[in-house]
Amino acid sequence: MSTYEYTGINSSATVDFLAAADLVEPKGIGLKITDSGVSLPTAGGDIAGIAIISNPDSVKAGERVDVQVKDIGLAKAGAAFNAGALLAVDATGKFVAAAAGQLMIARALETANAAGDLVKVQLINAGVGSATVLAGAGSGSSSGDGANLGG
Repeated sequence: MSTYEYTGINSSATVDFLAAADLVEPKGIGLKITDSGVSLPTAGGDIAGIAIISNPDSVKAGERVDVQVKDIGLAKAGAAFNAGALLAVDATGKFVAAAAGQLMIARALETANAAGDLVKVQLINAGVGSATVLAGAGSGSSSGDGANLGG
């Protein structure tokens, strides 16, 4: 019988990655994974997670950046949105209300009153938003729960 001292399973909500490019003010922004490390996402695109707020104000290419990949964390708003809104990211990694055709990667747990606000979000990776799903999100209802992504 084999004895395993390390299973390779990491139950932590955060992972450190190398920055693929310089990141200025990365705290709370969404970052995508590339072959060279993490970098800014495309608008409405996929992310690995949120750069946690304990990261330095500036991260140089090749330096480590801590990224939250699951659960609830603080995200930087790119515009105002309501609590309950399904969120996507813009091209700067800031969180905005998702539009049809964008990946819904988080749900707002607090209202963002303006761009730059740090708010609690839950990472959900709910797939591509449809008009049906997004119509119920952010209104305080539970109808935007990602259960109907096709409509």
